[in-house]
Amino acid sequence: MTSRLFEEPEIGLVAHNSVSRQMAVDDSLAHWIQYLSNTVMPTAAKHVEATVQWPNSRQVNNTAHNIAFNHDVAYFDYVSQDASRAIEFARTMQAVSNTDSFDNCHLVKSLDWSSLGEALVVDVRSHMPMECLLYKLTATRWVDPLGMPLSPWRKSTQI
Repeated sequence: MTSRLFEEPEIGLVAHNSVSRQMAVDDSLAHWIQYLSNTVMPTAAKHVEATVQWPNSRQVNNTAHNIAFNHDVAYFDYVSQDASRAIEFARTMQAVSNTDSFDNCHLVKSLDWSSLGEALVVDVRSHMPMECLLYKLTATRWVDPLGMPLSPWRKSTQI
């Protein structure tokens, strides 16, 4: 209830709310929440340690995930070593791509892109399709977290 996953309509009575109800009936959402709990949160807890241990590293195996799960391979190599991890990841990506709440158009509409001017924008959510950004961006240089250029973006104000 403190995370707003359930509600307490009266003292001592726990009930579903719209979020927990959806979790109970949508398998892909349940997998996504499992992924957040089992993978994302332990990884997030190791971000500072990874930054201290590997400052400025561009190596794909110098990450918070490597520390959290005590391995020395790239993330997708790690995921592919275990069928259950691969399935959990695939179902998570399916849930995220099928959920309007994660539509990138929210980002496009909520940020004053023109205020960035000639900015460098790093796409740290590279697992998410960024099509709707093609119609709004004024920033001129886009890179992924490793500094690799992303495909050219059109400049437009259509949305």
